[in-house]
Amino acid sequence: MAAILWVLVWGRNLTPAAFAKACMRAMLRSKMVRSMNKKGVGTASSKRLRPTHRSASRTVIAIASCPLPLATSLFGDPLFAACYFIAQCEAVTKVRSQLASPEGTLIDRRLNDGGRLIAVVRPDVAYAVAGFWLKVGSASDEPSKEGTAHLWEHLAPLHPHGDATAQIAIEQLGGLLSPETGRDFMAFPIATADAAALPTMLSLLRGALLTPPNSAALLEREKALMRLEMRALWDDPLWVGKTLLEARLFANTPYAHPPTGWLHRLDDLTLEDVRRFHATHCVAENLALVAVVPDERLLSGLELMLASVPRGQKAPPQTSSALLATEAPEMTFPTKSHPDEGVLAIGWRLPVKAGERQWLETLAVYWRSVALPTMAVSEVREWRLVINPTRFGCAISVALRCRPLGEERVGWIVEAVRKAMEAPPSAEFAAQLRERVRVQRAWLFSDPMELARQIAFAWALDDDPHQALKSDDTMLAEGCVALQRRLSANAPTTITLR
Repeated sequence: MAAILWVLVWGRNLTPAAFAKACMRAMLRSKMVRSMNKKGVGTASSKRLRPTHRSASRTVIAIASCPLPLATSLFGDPLFAACYFIAQCEAVTKVRSQLASPEGTLIDRRLNDGGRLIAVVRPDVAYAVAGFWLKVGSASDEPSKEGTAHLWEHLAPLHPHGDATAQIAIEQLGGLLSPETGRDFMAFPIATADAAALPTMLSLLRGALLTPPNSAALLEREKALMRLEMRALWDDPLWVGKTLLEARLFANTPYAHPPTGWLHRLDDLTLEDVRRFHATHCVAENLALVAVVPDERLLSGLELMLASVPRGQKAPPQTSSALLATEAPEMTFPTKSHPDEGVLAIGWRLPVKAGERQWLETLAVYWRSVALPTMAVSEVREWRLVINPTRFGCAISVALRCRPLGEERVGWIVEAVRKAMEAPPSAEFAAQLRERVRVQRAWLFSDPMELARQIAFAWALDDDPHQALKSDDTMLAEGCVALQRRLSANAPTTITLR
């Protein structure tokens, strides 16, 4: 079938990129129609239950930036996969040229009511993304109410719409809503292959976000789902080590608890807590509409979605002593496959400016690919590096699952990790690293969802979405060395779980 289409395409003098987009749209529409005709649209009230055509939308959106082998396996046709790969290579080339002149591609407007419109217009975009971001997150949870932001993230998409919910209504239109809660932000982005439907989808999302939750039964059901979700996290020893280490790194700040909140606080959360969080923080001054769209004419319709958002006082990061986070719970090793097994977590909290994050991302690639895999520590069975930037500094943590984890060896393992992370890369690898980071950055930014996430993240942390598009590798090596020196000047914080 692809071969016949290929002949027809070249007969009409279409480009490979146009061919790939045409096939993508046709596949999405045919799958959605077949699915809806066969099984009907979903009507479940929970966001965990999806309409039947969601898999088609997810598949199309997911392959928009996949490599050739994955595209081949997904479609079973090397010709189509090759064509799609060519189209994405064209997109990467265009994005790299746009990154060199970000002012010509990024639109940043502050509206009269205080809201923010941040958009990138790319005619070659494989799919469109638009959604609402708030410049508040789990750091705005009240003391002893950790997890309120995460709970509201669960409840907001379940706002009733007809016989279903706002999220299901969005997905019936072909959109994919992917909510997320961080320490400094909350995100409700929608991805879709049909950009023309975005204003309708955003209207549904806007109504859901501006309406405070009012169902106690729904709240209890979502708390039960969150409990299962959080227990799965707490069964991961490396996640537990990283989380408890970050609680110590961010001690006496509202960043000490994870974005999910503490599991032992979940039962204490009430509907009134969520409604108070919503009334305080869901205001125009904290809101931005972030979009990556193919046509600038869409922006006028999207801009209307920010109208009539209630004004309020922008909530600053909570730093006063009256708003500090509670202490982390006491924990032991979650699961053991051996009696001598344990987790050792090592970390630093460093001040990292907006322009220095690119250097930190480069160091992370070096640490993950060279430094940590080659350290000679026989006890380490598994390790994980996590970097979490916040407005209160960047947490760098390495969690190691060790067997055995004797007290006499802890200091030696910490020193081995520290030396591995402080050792600069060789000149040859530094050159390879520079090119690898450049290609990786261009490839990631060819994905509209990743591009939207990066510019929204820069807005939430730095109030400057342009930071996400700035790319200057002339000082990359010097910047990485400066960060490593800053790392070596600070003694690491450590915790052990046995």
